[in-house]
Amino acid sequence: MKKLSQVVRPETSVPPQTERFVKAEPVLVLTGHRRNGRVMAKVYGVEVWLTPALFSGLGELVVAIVRTPTGIVERPSYEMCRLRSAIDRATRRRGLGAVLIQQESGTAYRVALARSEIVLDARFRELKPGEYVSADVQAEIIRTWLG
Repeated sequence: MKKLSQVVRPETSVPPQTERFVKAEPVLVLTGHRRNGRVMAKVYGVEVWLTPALFSGLGELVVAIVRTPTGIVERPSYEMCRLRSAIDRATRRRGLGAVLIQQESGTAYRVALARSEIVLDARFRELKPGEYVSADVQAEIIRTWLG
């Protein structure tokens, strides 16, 4: 499996299609922006529009970083596959979703990011609890990242 630095942050010359990924910005931003029944997250500054189920899965993965020492959470494989594909399509980087969301075994997944690489937009608070992310997960994310 490729390392995150091999896919996202090339050390030598930067091909034109990857220039936007080299900037110093958060890897993942949960924004809370809604449009047409979808919620936006940003991966390396690129908008990724997710269905409520995928956004909820991403929220579970993010909360697992804080709740568990390993950051591993059980999620359906088909859901994580769709989430990875959505990231790949939006960023136009094949394999980036699999690098960011790693499968540990069977239906066990984790986000391969440090807590410091994940940022919450203030609009995330405006999401109706339980509509896009379960109420307890949303409360945990807000408490941890927004205080």
